[in-house]
Amino acid sequence: MKITVLGGGNGAFAAAAHMSLLGHEVTLSNRSFSKISALEENPSLEICGGALPDKTVTIAHVEKCVETAIMSAQIILVCVPSFGHAYYAEAIAGVLKENQIILLNPGHMGGALHFAHVLRKSGYKGKLNLFETHTLLYITRKESDQRIGIYKICGDVMVSSLPSGNPYFDILLGLYPSMKLMPNVLYTSLSDHNAVMHPPGMLLNAALIQRTNGGFTFYDEGTTPAVGDLVQILDDERMAVAQALGVPLPSFKDAFYHEGYTTKEAYESGSMYRIIKESEPNKSIRCAASFDSRYINEDVGFGLVPISEIGHAIGVPTPLMDAFITICSYINHVDYRKEGLSLEKLGLSGADSPRALLEKINKQDK
Repeated sequence: MKITVLGGGNGAFAAAAHMSLLGHEVTLSNRSFSKISALEENPSLEICGGALPDKTVTIAHVEKCVETAIMSAQIILVCVPSFGHAYYAEAIAGVLKENQIILLNPGHMGGALHFAHVLRKSGYKGKLNLFETHTLLYITRKESDQRIGIYKICGDVMVSSLPSGNPYFDILLGLYPSMKLMPNVLYTSLSDHNAVMHPPGMLLNAALIQRTNGGFTFYDEGTTPAVGDLVQILDDERMAVAQALGVPLPSFKDAFYHEGYTTKEAYESGSMYRIIKESEPNKSIRCAASFDSRYINEDVGFGLVPISEIGHAIGVPTPLMDAFITICSYINHVDYRKEGLSLEKLGLSGADSPRALLEKINKQDK
């Protein structure tokens, strides 16, 4: 198949390498072309890390222009942070065809709703074949501009679509056989576990991050019992919002274990501290070099903010989320309530009850 991967970070490189290894014709494009320019000169990408065979694959095409990159694609894999979704939706709106499949890998919180809203605002009037996963399909890190470490291809990853129940799911299942189709995008969006996992570790390690430029492993060395306690409370608030909307979701602990991120012993202990700290796939991942990072800009602005906004709209209190949003806004000098993913940006403004919110989502489905 012809697959275009949009992005230049860890997930995009992993997807481009994996799809090339499977024999697909891959085009890679990124708005910051410098991140992929080495592959234009030499399209060889080395795979390491153990989840896939240690091989060197060839990326078929490296394209500067996003619009050109998707022209002949059957599948478009968007592997960028949440704050990059609007750029790519706007960029492709004028050339997107109705039979092209878009997968946001991952969608994070509200990704598909936001992407669809921007596509429509940018003039796209056709049918949608838009999917999102609840988490990145890989545990991965770029080791260089031409070497990608893929440590795990995640199992039991949830995927949903706009419109719900899109029949093109079977095509995506051929690429990622372990994906599970969910009834609607609330299931995947409200399963943004990064939003509850990353901010506590960042905030409670803020001084160490600034003193060492992130010179420690985030999940292993950066996790303490206090971090675990805050992750637990944030997850309780997330689950309360989901429950009010009638969306039955696994807790962070259950999902983290069943997706293969932690040990049985840690899971059975019930300790959030142990569950995160004893995550072997995440053990060697370094902390972000500064507080101004995706673990805050994305996971607070595009994770906690929309969950909190939905909670406020339907009458579910989220006091700890609100505190994180406020404190992180002060530290990074960013108004995350304003700059983050609001109900308006999700196409959900005016929803003031679970029923009203679901009606707006159903309208977007059509």
